[in-house]
Amino acid sequence: MTELSLTILPETPKDAQAIERLHERTFGPGRFALSAYRLREHVDHLLDVSFTARIGTLLVGSVRQLPVCIGETPALMLGPLTVEPPFRSRGVGHALKARIDNAQHGMVDSGDGAARLHRRMVERVLTHCETDHSAAEPLLILLRRFATESAREDARMFCEELAAEDALAVLPSDDDLIAA
Repeated sequence: MTELSLTILPETPKDAQAIERLHERTFGPGRFALSAYRLREHVDHLLDVSFTARIGTLLVGSVRQLPVCIGETPALMLGPLTVEPPFRSRGVGHALKARIDNAQHGMVDSGDGAARLHRRMVERVLTHCETDHSAAEPLLILLRRFATESAREDARMFCEELAAEDALAVLPSDDDLIAA
């Protein structure tokens, strides 16, 4: 497999339309029903910690982050991280994630920090539920939805990676093509 000549740059306002089309192709119209999209509805992402991946002038990936608070703790919510289907399993997502990691200074992310973020959310919800019993049910429902959506998204991404690996395994190598 050949190396991609990938350029990772901070997102600019001019990228918005191309990124929206990428999200449309990647996630489809059902994306608006996901809890993560509902959380993003009324909060603008931060351009200085959101990035695009390009090969030449072709947009092949994007990752956005938006500010959130978990209780009183400020954090960044990562996502969506999107890669054009033909470029999946080629390191684009990893490159975008690495750029995010380099840009962050102590903020919670959804990579290795996902469990920490989830644990903080659970702690805050349970603490709040102890003091305000009327708020318990809606908060627990929201927490269950978050956990379900997160698990579903992880499973979907894992299946797509497996399918991409299987598809690549069937393709003839460059050596096979030269020998033929």
